[in-house]
Amino acid sequence: MDLPPGVYTENVHTDDVGIAYRNRLDEISYVVDAEVRNSSASHLTTRTENDSWATHMHFGRDTGTPITVYRTDEGLGFLAHSGSGATVTIYGTGPTGARMLGESVVDRPRRVVSSYIDAAEWEPLGVRETDGGKRVVLSAASVGDETAHWEIETIRSIDGSIDVNGQGLITNGSFTFTVEQDGETETRTFTVETERRSDGFVTEPSWLSESSRAEASAEAADKLLAVDLTDGPALDPGTTLHVNTSDELQNLGSVTFDERVGPGQTFYVYRTADNGTTTYHTAVGKRPTLPENATAFTQSVFVSARVGDTGFEAGVEISGDSETEAAAEVAPPDRTGAADLPDRSPTESDGRILLGLAALAPVGLAARRLDRD
Repeated sequence: MDLPPGVYTENVHTDDVGIAYRNRLDEISYVVDAEVRNSSASHLTTRTENDSWATHMHFGRDTGTPITVYRTDEGLGFLAHSGSGATVTIYGTGPTGARMLGESVVDRPRRVVSSYIDAAEWEPLGVRETDGGKRVVLSAASVGDETAHWEIETIRSIDGSIDVNGQGLITNGSFTFTVEQDGETETRTFTVETERRSDGFVTEPSWLSESSRAEASAEAADKLLAVDLTDGPALDPGTTLHVNTSDELQNLGSVTFDERVGPGQTFYVYRTADNGTTTYHTAVGKRPTLPENATAFTQSVFVSARVGDTGFEAGVEISGDSETEAAAEVAPPDRTGAADLPDRSPTESDGRILLGLAALAPVGLAARRLDRD
C-alpha cells in the first residue's frame, strides 16, 4: 500500500500527518467519533457532507449539558439542554450570534482530533489488515516537543497507536496520556474513529421540525429591516424582539410586538433618534412610512425572539453604501486544512455554550501550532 502523507519507512513527520488528516476530511463526507475519558467522559460525534456542507454535530458529557448543532448553507440550528432537562431550539439565518457560535463549534471536532494527534511524536509500527483495507499503524514514541507544555498543563507521558490509510485518514486511534497541573497528575484516555460516508447521509434532525425560522433583509437605505417569519409558532402581542450587532454580539435595543405575527407574514423593524435617545419600532404586514428621524443601521445586525422553547435569529449584512440590501447568508469559512473562523468575541451568556466543548480541546502551543497549519 502507499504510505500516508508524512509517514516514511524509518520515521514520521507528525505535522504532515495532522495536515493530511484535515485535508482528507475536506475532500470526503465523513463521521468522526471521539471521546476523552478520565474520572468522567466527554463524547463528540460529527457528521459532515462534502458536497452540501451539511453538518450534524453532537457534544455530550457524563456531567453537564449536551449541545447539538445542525448546519447547512441556508442556516444553523442549535439544540441546547438546560440542567433541568428542558431543551431550547434556536435557528439562525444570515450573520447572527447563533450562526457565529455554531460555526465555531461545528468545525471544532477535527481540530480537537488533530491537536491530540499533534501531542505525540509517532513512529511506524507496521501494517494492519482491516475490513476496510490495509492501515499503517503508528505508535506514540514520545511527547511532542512543542506540545509538551500546554498553557495550564504539562504532558508527562503518552502511549498508544493510530491507524492511518494511504490517503491520510486516521481511521482509528486510542492512546493514554498523563498531564500535570499544579503538582498533581491525571491520566486520560483519548479514542477516535473516522469513517467515510456517501453524500446525502446527513439529514435535518427531527428536533428542528417545529423550530422558529425567519429571514431578514434591509431596505430604504438601510433604515428598515424586513423580516419574513417563515416557520414556527406565531409571535403573539407582548413578545419581545431584540436587535443586536452581528460582529460584537451586542444588544442594541428591544421592542415589544403590539400585533400578532404568524408564519408567512412579514414584519418590519426601524429605529428613531430623538434628543440622543434611540427607540425601536415594529410594523406588521404593511411596509411602514418612515418618519424623518428614522436612522440607518450602519453595521450588520440581527433580530431575535423566543417563543417558549424555540427561538429564531435573522441577520442581514449592512454595507451602508446602497439603497437596498438583500438578505445575506453567512459565507462558509474557508474549508481548507485548518482555516480559522473570524476572531470575534461572543457575549458572556453565549460563551457559556462553548465551555463544554472547550474541555475536549488542548490549548496553548498545540492549539496555536494547529492554527498555523
